Amino acid sequence: MGENVHKSFFFVIFACAFLIGIIFGFFFLSGKWDEIVFLIIIVFLLMRYLFLIFKSKFFHVFLFFLLGFLFGIFRYFLHLDYGSFDFGFLSQYFSSMGDWISDVFQSVLPEPYSGFVEGLILGKKNAMDKNILENFNATGLTHIVAVSGYNISILIAFCSKSFGFLGRKWNFFVMIFFILLFVCLTGFSASCIRAAMMGIVSYYAMFSGRQYMPFIGLIFSAFLMNLFLPTLIFEDIGFQLSFGATFGIVYFYPIMENFLKFIPDFCGFRSAFLMTISAQILTMPVILINFGNFSAISPIANIFVLPLIPMAMFFGFAVLFVGIFSFRVGMIFAFFEYAILKVVLFLVEMFANIPFAYSQINWFTSEIFFIYYFFAVFFMLKRLVLRF
Repeated sequence: MGENVHKSFFFVIFACAFLIGIIFGFFFLSGKWDEIVFLIIIVFLLMRYLFLIFKSKFFHVFLFFLLGFLFGIFRYFLHLDYGSFDFGFLSQYFSSMGDWISDVFQSVLPEPYSGFVEGLILGKKNAMDKNILENFNATGLTHIVAVSGYNISILIAFCSKSFGFLGRKWNFFVMIFFILLFVCLTGFSASCIRAAMMGIVSYYAMFSGRQYMPFIGLIFSAFLMNLFLPTLIFEDIGFQLSFGATFGIVYFYPIMENFLKFIPDFCGFRSAFLMTISAQILTMPVILINFGNFSAISPIANIFVLPLIPMAMFFGFAVLFVGIFSFRVGMIFAFFEYAILKVVLFLVEMFANIPFAYSQINWFTSEIFFIYYFFAVFFMLKRLVLRF
């Protein structure tokens, strides 16, 4: 292990133990003894695996784990006594700007397309038509209308091109300003904060010439978010789905792509299919245990719909930014945006009306949930150790 990698590994151990400590505190005070037993067994098996890998450094691994675990319990108890920092009051200061964005889209696009593009870019599902949102749920495409790293990557690209003349240092600070502004406009959703943190960390790594590891960025984001809001990890379903999907794509997508690289990636269909399956590996248990919903048509629907989303988001941002300076030019981009959104909504409705595309699952218990994630975490930890 190199010195920097060595420090990163111990941070991962500490941060993961911190999250486990928060979960343990919640289970303990809620009297969920079955869950506590499963959690202890999982921790014991993972520590045993780490002992076999790092015999000479296991004392340091155990010490960082113990400190993180105790800090997580302490942070959760502190939350019960004093509460957590609430970002919600900040979003009210940007509500007028959010209303202005809605007016821009409504002036160039008819309903339900204006509400759909608003949900697509800002993650505001309440702006979308109820029937459309139900179709997205039935086809397993709800993740499309959640703010993701793609939104942040567009902002980073915009700042890099538009403010490159300021130099790398000031361009970096301008980029942070726009990302924070975007987070405020989206109402501080968990998925947006996660994507913003990962975007800033990855850009900083590029800016400073350091190697960026997505796993470290994810763990850092989860640690920092739960440090301020320690109930996110077990109360916010959006947080669980956002991080589960990102973890799945980061770790399982390259594996499956390596096995299926002989299949041509025609129009991005293979990439869309593998990305969907990778994300669902870690999000499906969360969906089943919270909602009991299973969409059998989701992988097929994603193959056809997902390649169109980057284009829809690009033209959506173009309508927004260009429309500030010229309404006529903005209408040109709005025409292409309308055509793409019409195709997307047609495909979503078509897949949602397929018989047996959507079903209820009642047998998925908390025990199955823990066992499933134990094997998933064990597999990812094994790959992570090999990287270090």
